Amino acid sequence: MNAVRATKMRLGHALAGLVFACGFVSTDAVADPRIDMQAAWQAQDYDAALQASDRVLAENPDDYIALALRARVARIQNKPDLAEAAAKRAWGAAENARQRHEAARMVALTLFEQGNFTPAQLWLRRAIQNAPTPEVRAATVAEFKKVRRINPWQVQLTFSVNRSDNVNTGSSEETWSAYFLGSEDSGGIPFELPILGEQQALSGTEYVYGVSVTRRLVRPGPWRTELSASYLAKDISLSAEAREQAPLARSSDYDLRQYTLGLSSSRVSGPTKHDIQSELSRVDYGGDHLSTGFRLGYTHSRALDRGLAWRTQAALGRTLREDRHISSSWRTEISTGPLKQVGKSIWTADAMLFDVQSDSNNVARDGWSFETRWARTDPVAFGAMLSAGLEFGVTTYDSGFFGASDPRRDERIHATFGAVFSDLDLYGFSPSLEISHTSTTSNVTLYTFDDTSIVLGIKSAF
Repeated sequence: MNAVRATKMRLGHALAGLVFACGFVSTDAVADPRIDMQAAWQAQDYDAALQASDRVLAENPDDYIALALRARVARIQNKPDLAEAAAKRAWGAAENARQRHEAARMVALTLFEQGNFTPAQLWLRRAIQNAPTPEVRAATVAEFKKVRRINPWQVQLTFSVNRSDNVNTGSSEETWSAYFLGSEDSGGIPFELPILGEQQALSGTEYVYGVSVTRRLVRPGPWRTELSASYLAKDISLSAEAREQAPLARSSDYDLRQYTLGLSSSRVSGPTKHDIQSELSRVDYGGDHLSTGFRLGYTHSRALDRGLAWRTQAALGRTLREDRHISSSWRTEISTGPLKQVGKSIWTADAMLFDVQSDSNNVARDGWSFETRWARTDPVAFGAMLSAGLEFGVTTYDSGFFGASDPRRDERIHATFGAVFSDLDLYGFSPSLEISHTSTTSNVTLYTFDDTSIVLGIKSAF
């Protein structure tokens, strides 16, 4: 509560001289209610100031100065409903960016003082959008971040459009090998089968959208605990070429819905941070319930010297398949790697080992991967915040496929480059661009594929 009280005082002091920032126009009129209003305000006679503002608004209901004064006086007199209503009317009456910025901050302050932190953040975004100078904008962004830290509720929206060469993870090859009347070891007859229709890579556009809501719970001692719920949707639109290639395929066959409920708890002890995460999820694919999953994870992070930190993660997951129960599985994984800040860049690296246990030979597997990422901490041209990543991994299945004696082995490489254009923000949301390429080479050519995608999205600039 001390943090809330301190933030209220800072916001209140920042607005203390706001009401008459635009000033009054002096006149020679004997009875000018605007002059009475100014005199009453300066004398701190707030009841008289309100009465004078009533007279001003009777003549002009959209008088910005009178509305701004009413909002300020009502806040001082602890009349939050009146303060909020007057500030919102001032927003509607504002004639320039400076007035809109000031009015939006007044609305945010009254909402904040009532404990309505999320609506206050929305109004601060309006204030940021109308900030008259870069310095004022930076100060308002800092206020937004303070309110966000205090707010026990966090809402995150997701939206992107992805043009992909391979929306169905189909093969990029034309044929695949199998054995007739036995296996490779038992003298089966090898033959080639064509890869046709939906088995091949289908191009199209992915529309991704979702929402995540997080509620910070009361801290049990030194632990910070959060409950979260999220919804993620991916709608597919097959290209004309894909529809010609696979006439029986429908775009909705590849639509995905994911519902997640999570509970996490973290603790910071000196340079060390502990995170425990649990997650329950459901996945629908093509309109049908595909799987239900549970995951339990632990992350240990430790800050070392000279901008270096080290992170280790371990997780156990269970996936129950609704379409084929034999494909249900257990997955264990462990990863570790450093985080290093070098000048204006942050580098991370992670090495992972994983193992998947299942009664299905198409699912049981193990493997490893190595990933490195780079991100620039300050913007370049157009305010672009740049990032890039490279990942390589090998997955080996427990047995061969389609009669082959050698186990299926997939080698995957994934490269990505992204930018968030922070100078092009609208209400604190900026466009983002990501270009990525994934290539998987398998000794079972049915699972060899390539995918190049271009993702246009929207991300918060702060």
